[in-house]
Amino acid sequence: MRLSLILAFALLCTACGPSTKFASRWVDPDYKGGAIDNIAVIVVSTNPQARRVVEDEFVANLSAKTKGASSYMMFETLPEDPATIAAVLREKGLTAALVIKLVNVREDKVYTPPSVGYTTMPTYSYGFGPYYGHAYHQVYSPGYETTISTAVVESALYSIDRKGPLWMGTTNTVNFEGSSDAARSIAKKVFVELEGRNLLAR
Repeated sequence: MRLSLILAFALLCTACGPSTKFASRWVDPDYKGGAIDNIAVIVVSTNPQARRVVEDEFVANLSAKTKGASSYMMFETLPEDPATIAAVLREKGLTAALVIKLVNVREDKVYTPPSVGYTTMPTYSYGFGPYYGHAYHQVYSPGYETTISTAVVESALYSIDRKGPLWMGTTNTVNFEGSSDAARSIAKKVFVELEGRNLLAR
């Protein structure tokens, strides 16, 4: 019984998938330009593979009404000069950029204390006495320590012809497996936010 409970718990945790929440959000109150329908996704990273994976996940999660492009398709290595990037984006017909960077991966230790529970063990075929006698079986779960990894990611939406960001947000993502898993969860959260604020077409 104890093994079954442990396996059920493990399957439940796996089924949950990554979870992303905003730690902070800010939007330019003076922006009146309406929804943007074309955007470049730029991941600031020295890891080319991680950059490609995250950019592609973000582009894949854009709505059908928004044209998106991964920056690695235009720049093998990101230029240091933002004016160079802006010039190329204009040539491609892109008017905005979503800049994403990993701020930190935080490791938190969480201790779960021991617990005692009761579970019903049916023995219907043996009558009332045996059934009632075995109705409750004690289940003991020892305490244990787990490590929770949290990816802290900063995202900022810019219009390439306007000073300052239109929107910025910091997200915390837990229960993820690899950069693709985390990026998919973050992209969905960020785009729902941007579409809800009428900053991206939906």
